[in-house]
Amino acid sequence: MRYSKKVELAWSIAQKGMTFDIVRKSGLLPTIGILNSFFYCGVDDAASDLTIRWDPFVLSPSEFDEFVERLRSTMRDLRIDDLGFKEFGDWFSVVAVRISDRR
Repeated sequence: MRYSKKVELAWSIAQKGMTFDIVRKSGLLPTIGILNSFFYCGVDDAASDLTIRWDPFVLSPSEFDEFVERLRSTMRDLRIDDLGFKEFGDWFSVVAVRISDRR
């Protein structure tokens, strides 16, 4: 399947950025509004103390659906949940704590 340019960019960020390690480990993905606030920030940490940067963007509802479909090709049990938050930083912090509590 061919994906839109923004979905390809989102996929690349998900593969390289450390933020998506939390998504992979938790099996949780934020809702579109929360995820778009992350993509709109234009920066994420990467491995080896590197930073990745991109032009800020947001996914449309159909692009979000495509992105979720692509993520589910490697994370079949992926669940979308806002956990009661509206901002990415709040969502991310709670999910990161949940993962660290599992150890």
